[in-house]
Amino acid sequence: MAVRVSTLARMRVVSRVIVVIGVLGLLAAVIYWAVQGWEVYRQYLALDAMRSREFANPLPQLALASGLGVVAGLVLGLGLSLPIGRQPKRPAPGEPVTRPEPPAGAAHP
Repeated sequence: MAVRVSTLARMRVVSRVIVVIGVLGLLAAVIYWAVQGWEVYRQYLALDAMRSREFANPLPQLALASGLGVVAGLVLGLGLSLPIGRQPKRPAPGEPVTRPEPPAGAAHP
């Protein structure tokens, strides 16, 4: 017997997976930024002390980390915007639709 899964249930799973991917991407971007920032600091200390040290331009690595952070933020935003709520109950065909009563003392339009 095949199990039928509603579209909303599938979207909940997809939404959660996308949120996890976005959070992991942001975490990776922050760690990569910290590592590259430390490398820039070490190079600055070597230049400040007038020591010779091989110089590797850190800007492409920092740009890569920034791009990773932007993409991860977009993925996280997409995952958070997908529906995760419950689908409202629909009345059966032919069943009358009931509307909730307004609270006592509420102004009627």
